Amino acid sequence: MVQLTDILTIEDIEIERSAIDLISWWEGKNNQISDDDDLKKIARLKQGLAKEFYEEIYPLSLLAAKKFANNASARFLPVIGNQRFDAIIRDISAEILIEFTNAVDGYNDSLRMEYMNEHGHVPATGPVKVAGTKKTGRQLDISLMAVCRDDHVSKTIDLIGKAAQNKLDKPYEPNTWIVVVFDDYIGFSHEDSRERVRQYVANNIVPLKWETEKLIVLGSSGKTFFEFNTRSQN
Repeated sequence: MVQLTDILTIEDIEIERSAIDLISWWEGKNNQISDDDDLKKIARLKQGLAKEFYEEIYPLSLLAAKKFANNASARFLPVIGNQRFDAIIRDISAEILIEFTNAVDGYNDSLRMEYMNEHGHVPATGPVKVAGTKKTGRQLDISLMAVCRDDHVSKTIDLIGKAAQNKLDKPYEPNTWIVVVFDDYIGFSHEDSRERVRQYVANNIVPLKWETEKLIVLGSSGKTFFEFNTRSQN
């Protein structure tokens, strides 16, 4: 039986790579995980290095693709640990520290993945009902329910705002970029939904007192990418 540690190790993750190599490396590792049912269950629950792989390395590969695809000199170094950054991007004339934060309802998201592991499918929307505990035997019920697109977008925007503001007033280096990652697979197929995100962040989040260099809002589908200069705004 293949273990996650057979595929993901800190030593392999923390190798400096070009944009193309990073994207290729991530896709290869993700395919290995996706091809094994047991590993997929581990990955869904973000156990072991799966958490960093999907919450830090994946968005780093998206950032590489969206902003640095034509920059052959840029090098990307993921860093595992509790330091004030998750990755370093080195270019000819600059070193950028990247701090990722995910705009998610973590508890409900973990319950959906637990349901997915148990049933093989999960409704993407609809309330999550919990009965019992893990110790006594937890039962999850998630009913398929249509949601208003505007309401879903509004809720997502609220999560983006909270995730960004949680990074304020922390001792980051000035050359840090804060990257807020959000789920834009549902409700964001229309340009107007993405524009609502851009306007909200530009009008309500960017003007706050940032000591860092940039704020980037990145959709996990790779379709949404907004970049804001923050330090120059204050």
